[in-house]
Amino acid sequence: MKNVLILSLLVAFSVISCKKDRIEKSKNEYEPVNSYMDTKKQQEQEFIINGPSGDTIVGNQGTRLLAGKNCLMFPNTDTVSYPFSIKLVELYTPKDMIYWQMPTVAGGNILETDGEIRVRATKNNQDLVLVPGCFYQVRMPNSAPKTGMRAFYGFDTGAFFDWTDNPASLGVTTSVNPVFDVIPYGYEANIARLGWLNCGKIANN
Repeated sequence: MKNVLILSLLVAFSVISCKKDRIEKSKNEYEPVNSYMDTKKQQEQEFIINGPSGDTIVGNQGTRLLAGKNCLMFPNTDTVSYPFSIKLVELYTPKDMIYWQMPTVAGGNILETDGEIRVRATKNNQDLVLVPGCFYQVRMPNSAPKTGMRAFYGFDTGAFFDWTDNPASLGVTTSVNPVFDVIPYGYEANIARLGWLNCGKIANN
């Protein structure tokens, strides 16, 4: 009787162990969702700017940027010399925005968006910032641009990612027009802050 009990316990333990292994294996197979999405992301592009002739760059999705050296500085206000790098991420489809896990909601309001980009400037592996009062110019491709699209700046609240069309709320004082111009190429605007940019407007407005 004792041997039968021990055998029964061993069988039960084996069944539980096998079941646990299957559960853990199944769970582990679904864990690397972020890793999967990372493989599908639009990659950040880097452009080395060696002189004034290279200040205008074109991304592989058609974004055009004009970023002059004189409008860039280190966070401690030191000036920037050539060469420096401009880094660009372009998100023009819902799929690309999903892979980057970039929301299209501003202050709880759904945005109608025609594209999101991220623009960074770096030198010696250090992020640069725009000189106060300066801006960079962007052109975003679109075959059927709409009027009234605004420049929304992206920022991390610490709990989630958000957008605002009021750069002053991010500590940026500027007089640039927050509305994109409609041009044959698509959209054009002067942008007062590096980082994430959304060409959009509040839905149903």
